[in-house]
Amino acid sequence: MCRLLFLLSDGLRSGLELLSALYAAHPAFGEADILEIATGLRPTLNHHNPEIRYSRARRLIEINGLFRHGFMISPAVTAAAVRLAVALFDGKDAPERDEESGLAYIQRQD
Repeated sequence: MCRLLFLLSDGLRSGLELLSALYAAHPAFGEADILEIATGLRPTLNHHNPEIRYSRARRLIEINGLFRHGFMISPAVTAAAVRLAVALFDGKDAPERDEESGLAYIQRQD
């Protein structure tokens, strides 16, 4: 599952452009289900640091807080999320933090 947040500042057109870009990046996105569309969301957190949240029950990893400089730090945050996914899929306990980046892993209470 991939959760995607985008701002509809220009109306529906910007959302359709984003979905079109996803399909161009990989045609499998054309088969994806849109589970939720929400407005009025801010793609950053009050403390301005990225967060990696996970839920074992829902088999879900969420990354949030990459608003302003996300394009610069997204490779490191994504690598930390992949290390978490590998640990979870291997049946290991999730560490409190990523060893390389120091980002905290936050377990969701579902």
